[in-house]
Amino acid sequence: METQKHQKVKMLVAKNLFFLVTLFLINSCYSLKKSKKNDSYKIEVFKSKNNFSTYLNLQAFHYKKKKEKYYSTYWINNFIFSEHNLNRLSLHILPGKFEIESEAIGKESIKLKDFEVKRGDSIIISFFLKDSKEVLN
Repeated sequence: METQKHQKVKMLVAKNLFFLVTLFLINSCYSLKKSKKNDSYKIEVFKSKNNFSTYLNLQAFHYKKKKEKYYSTYWINNFIFSEHNLNRLSLHILPGKFEIESEAIGKESIKLKDFEVKRGDSIIISFFLKDSKEVLN
């Protein structure tokens, strides 16, 4: 009876230790650096542990229905990129300054100028696109 109780205690300690180690490893790989938000976009900046890999992730949503995703076209330093599905556009980039614009049919475009990306940043930009006032033909 005592050995069975001892084994249960050991198993509980092992599970708790495993949980803490897993939590520590996840937390040490990426940490939230900063977040910036306004009505038109939300920027989340994460820092990679190796401080080397740099990523830019772009996604577009409805202005009022924040979870309704749009197919969007992105202009990044005058190069055009397009989503092929409703996942975010993910690019491995070099650090530097960028001009980023998101646009979709029937929506107003949003442009970020002089957006700086540093080495080791993993950035998620969510654009919230308003309906355009221009009439579509």
